[in-house]
Amino acid sequence: MAPAILDAHNEAHQQVAATLDRLEPSIREVTTRWLRERAVEALAGLRASYFGPEGPLLLPVPRGYLGRASVERLAGTRRALDHIESRLSALADGELSPVISWETPFVIHALAAAATAEPGDRVSLLRRAATGWRDREHPFQPPRPEELPELLAATLARLAGSGDPPAVIAPWFAFAWMTLHPFEDGNGRTARLLHQLISAAALPAGADWGIAEMWVVHRMDYHERLKAGQGLAPAYDPRVIDARPFVEASLRWSTDGAVLATARIETAGELAATLPGSEEVRAVTLATVLHRGLQPGRPLPWSYEEQVDVLERSSAVGTVIRAGLPASRRVPHADARPFYVPTDEAWRRLERVLERRQARERQR
Repeated sequence: MAPAILDAHNEAHQQVAATLDRLEPSIREVTTRWLRERAVEALAGLRASYFGPEGPLLLPVPRGYLGRASVERLAGTRRALDHIESRLSALADGELSPVISWETPFVIHALAAAATAEPGDRVSLLRRAATGWRDREHPFQPPRPEELPELLAATLARLAGSGDPPAVIAPWFAFAWMTLHPFEDGNGRTARLLHQLISAAALPAGADWGIAEMWVVHRMDYHERLKAGQGLAPAYDPRVIDARPFVEASLRWSTDGAVLATARIETAGELAATLPGSEEVRAVTLATVLHRGLQPGRPLPWSYEEQVDVLERSSAVGTVIRAGLPASRRVPHADARPFYVPTDEAWRRLERVLERRQARERQR
């Protein structure tokens, strides 16, 4: 890769970390959780539904609802990302090495794909049949099933022995994984999650909060770059496969995503600075603004004075930030975030706290 591309990538991600570090701790926690939810949605491969005339919005508007399959897909991706973050923590503490071992892709695939698997699906087992693109113009066929164990071992060995920057190795590995196509289903999600694991270990913010969303934004180009690198041979042929088109585009998209993440962090910080009350009170209000997709200047259901009055005199701060959020109206008992299924439950919680407090005052 050209040094200028890597320099721009590194500078953009340093800016993400520096901007996050300038936020107050509770504001940083809320903002990071919100960025993480954007990444989960994109890593799961859901199409973006929040575009303005110039691309993704700074404060995306919520989805009206999600179907059962999408909710399950998100739940699996979230569990896989939880595992990745645990692994990154163990790596940072020196408890684990290398970044990816033989079983890692299988564990990530099991977590991500099991939620959407049908009875009889071979979750986290190598495929036993041929597979390929459903595209007449691109007849590429991944390797035969019997070739997969040796090719996967060689790919992991190349990863472990490479001296290239993780920013380059991460998209190379994602490209290699999707080219080998080792599982029957879920290879795209697994490749994107493995990219997050490899790249995050070397990024100052500890995560790439932009690349997955940019892959969704550039979905058609994402596929075209894969096809361009896989060559015109009708079957897997390492002599014509070239990861560079996909790697170079992914580096640029990661840079663009980091610039967008920085702008979102700055916007969250500016919004938080305009709110009254203690740091934790402002964090709760900010979380509501971000997850409900409200725009600056739009009135909230409660006045600032009422929020401060309720929150500073109750335990609602930790409850609203950390507690489980309501299920989808269309998918009973599903673990859906209010960004995807917007409800008024967060405000009803505060209302119940206020009602109980008023009842106690009347009794006194």
